[in-house]
Amino acid sequence: MSTLSRKSFQEIDIALIKPPETSVRFEIPQERIRELAESIREQGLLQPIILRKKG
Repeated sequence: MSTLSRKSFQEIDIALIKPPETSVRFEIPQERIRELAESIREQGLLQPIILRKKG
């Protein structure tokens, strides 16, 4: 038997979001970030942003 996890959605002040101290991701070119921002303005977010509590 499987257990469903409880899901909730909250709005979080962007100032409270801190990047990880060590990032395993590669650097993203600024032009690609601008393209992504424009896409979000035009279409909105297609998937929610997921955050985890630290600690």
